Amino acid sequence: PCAKATGRLGLAAAASYRMSSEVTGLLASTTYQFALRALAPSGRSVLGEAVQATTTAPLRAPLAPFEPPRPASASAALAADLVARLADADAAHAVSPKASVGARVDYRICPPALALALPALRGGCGSDEYYSVQLRPLGQQAAPWAVALEHAKGGDVLIRGTHLEYTSAYTFRVLAHNRLGQSAPGPASAPLLAHHQQRGASVAPSVVATSSASSLLQPVSTEANTSDCDVAALRFEVLVRREASVREQPGRLTDDFPAGEWRTLPGAASRGVRLPFEASGVRCPEGCAWRLRALGVAGWHEYTPPSPPILTPRARVPAPALGERLELRLQPPLLSRPAATDTSAALHASAQRFLQALAEAAQVPLSMLSVAEVSSTGAFLLVDVQPASAPPTVTVAHATRAIGLALSRGDALDGHHLDADFGVRRQDASHEALAGELLLQRDSGSSARERQAFAITCVLIVAALVFTCCAPVFRAVAYGASAITKDANKHKAVLRGTLIGDGEQGDWSSDEG
Repeated sequence: PCAKATGRLGLAAAASYRMSSEVTGLLASTTYQFALRALAPSGRSVLGEAVQATTTAPLRAPLAPFEPPRPASASAALAADLVARLADADAAHAVSPKASVGARVDYRICPPALALALPALRGGCGSDEYYSVQLRPLGQQAAPWAVALEHAKGGDVLIRGTHLEYTSAYTFRVLAHNRLGQSAPGPASAPLLAHHQQRGASVAPSVVATSSASSLLQPVSTEANTSDCDVAALRFEVLVRREASVREQPGRLTDDFPAGEWRTLPGAASRGVRLPFEASGVRCPEGCAWRLRALGVAGWHEYTPPSPPILTPRARVPAPALGERLELRLQPPLLSRPAATDTSAALHASAQRFLQALAEAAQVPLSMLSVAEVSSTGAFLLVDVQPASAPPTVTVAHATRAIGLALSRGDALDGHHLDADFGVRRQDASHEALAGELLLQRDSGSSARERQAFAITCVLIVAALVFTCCAPVFRAVAYGASAITKDANKHKAVLRGTLIGDGEQGDWSSDEG
């Protein structure tokens, strides 16, 4: 009676033989086809003629789903299919671009959507007929749950529509329905992002060393995850953990970069960085693990799993004993496009031209400067400053200061600028510092505009305060001046009346009085 199919099925070859079989766990009010196959030690027969049977209606409302929804295993393929279909047939339904996190995301091409795997429909007396899916933005516990999908039959489904935004993480839950009512909500899912962001925010980055003090972080790419939508909108906080060396125990504090502890990379905490990103100035001869946290997404506080430890090679050229080793990051890189022949030779040739332009701008002898290393991307550069070997004598400290000032002006040197976020850093003699000492940081255009706006705001606030505080004084002075004028006019009138009353003819006037 409770979603069971009970019947007497006969075999045509043996009409006299009868048997009964009860099949349970079926869905209510659903028609099924049944067929028999004979089994024997010698093998199996062909299927007999199929018969139909319809289960009874449910006897009660369904129970709450036992499992929460989870990201579908085929989410990348479903996402690619979604982008293709929506771009052609339903682009007008895409969410307005005003909510985009990054300018590179086009909502007409990359509409926010998520592929979810729902539990299978359950049979029994309170059989499930369909599911509905609800969502709620994280961080808005008082907000009501919104219906994201109705009449789902379980399995992989696509969630899309005006409820989803790239600027928020969401949690989902499932309700079961049949003709007698709906169930209580099932358990809520873990925090989830739109499918274009979920993989980038929850999978460890791919990391490769590009020099003795730099590593390139890239999103993990697969054949089904090559769309520009994948992580284009995400900015990340970058964290690094240095592995303990043989002579060092985990957790032992060093000056700046203790082994075994996660530290946020300088300059990658507030605004975050986009991938791919070259983490510069971090030396990891014993290995470093990396992980990310997506920024700018409300309610998302999850970190990616750590990457495998990546070792950076030892510098081929030792740092000068009496000089300084400076770390620079350039924009654009020394090679904007791959060289046709030897990339390493082309990089060093471009670095030498940049060094010559830097020496001229800083007005220091070129003989004091040398290129110690260039990263394989061409964006990170190690420059050694050594004492002058011939007159005019320029100290290392003076040359370092002159180089910093020349780079801080923002002038293009052989077509390259100093990266404003990284600045000019002095490399530490040990390998225990997270980053070199910051000597000078060039202001980016946005930072200068922000300070200018702040200065104007301060002037306006001070002017308003002065006016507010001095207004009573101004009113008192104005009232006193008015009173003095009235008294003077009164005395003039009395004086004129006295002179005329005495019958005297004088040259007095009210102004003179």
